[in-house]
Amino acid sequence: MDGTFNNCHFVPDDTFDIIAKVEECLKSTALSLATQITRLNRQAVVKRLFYDSDGKYKYMIIAGIPEKSDRHGLGEEGFLFEPVEKTALLEAVNSNDVVIIQDAYRDPRTQYMRVHVETKNIQSVAIIPIKYGNVVKYLIILDKVPPSQKGFTEGKEGEIEFLRQAKHRIETKVIPCAKAGTDTNLYVIFQQLLNGLLHETLNRLMSIGGFNNRTGNQLDKLISALGDGVDAQVKELLEKLQRNTATIKKESTLCEHNIKGFHDLARLILPTEEIEEMISAKHILGYFAEENYVLGSSDNGIEKSHIIAHPSKVDALFSQFKKYLAVRTNNGNGHKTLISTKKEGSFLEICLQNESFREVNTVLELFEYLVGTMNGWLRFHEDRCVIALPLYDE
Repeated sequence: MDGTFNNCHFVPDDTFDIIAKVEECLKSTALSLATQITRLNRQAVVKRLFYDSDGKYKYMIIAGIPEKSDRHGLGEEGFLFEPVEKTALLEAVNSNDVVIIQDAYRDPRTQYMRVHVETKNIQSVAIIPIKYGNVVKYLIILDKVPPSQKGFTEGKEGEIEFLRQAKHRIETKVIPCAKAGTDTNLYVIFQQLLNGLLHETLNRLMSIGGFNNRTGNQLDKLISALGDGVDAQVKELLEKLQRNTATIKKESTLCEHNIKGFHDLARLILPTEEIEEMISAKHILGYFAEENYVLGSSDNGIEKSHIIAHPSKVDALFSQFKKYLAVRTNNGNGHKTLISTKKEGSFLEICLQNESFREVNTVLELFEYLVGTMNGWLRFHEDRCVIALPLYDE
């Protein structure tokens, strides 16, 4: 080796203090990703890439989640080319893109770590390369082990796309923020509090759901064992208990979606360095081109209107709004949502009419804040919600 690989030299341009701050933020971010992607059994490591004095390309494990577990080999060093090439890691470095191993046992890219996969029951792996400066100097690796489900979901709203967006946020927001030093602590504290709240709440909801399911199963067995000869009052009481377990299941599911929606949206209220783009009203209405929505009245030519906004915020707003409505309507009246649009002054107003808006909660208030960061506004009127976004002034 001549000391280079993919033009990647680990020659820090910053002080050790700044690098320490960056790596502390990467640890917090890895915890955040593990909480969201592998929440049933959080597993992640952060590896620092560097060259040793002999010019050999190496890695060091600088963080592991769970922190008190010895399964990650904290402080362990290894070579990327010896004794065999670490194919999956090198692919992530070379491509500077998220590498997904859906089946860790059978994928040839993880052949070099087959014993590790088997002994630690790793089902799937995601490797996120992180650039520091203009080269990849860190890898965040997420493992899916039981009871987390095997594989990473695809599609526009899937886990793989989320990890790609996370990579972008880390490189453009987290690392610059850590290097600047001014807002780092506030950002990290916010992330840690938010992740802690999510993890604690979801764990409790899972516990409630487990007890509720067992209670429901026991009630079913009891009713079946008693048969038709049971006293009318006893039967009525048992049926009431069955209805109560169904209500608990519905409400706990709603709470789970609310807290996850809040978490996803809260990450987007921070300032963004993303370049604004011109987005058509037709593009926005495309989010609601599904059978659960009915397109009502629309001003003539409104689909030719454009707004100026950050694409990720627009996508987050309407994608999360759809998820919110899906949960509320599936667990509520099941009515379809009526969509209407109009131009009001210098704003495009999108009106969504559904019974779900009669009850305003924290998630809806966060939607309101997110729209505000886009120079628009959001209002609730009994059974409807109006989103106003500024139109492009031609």
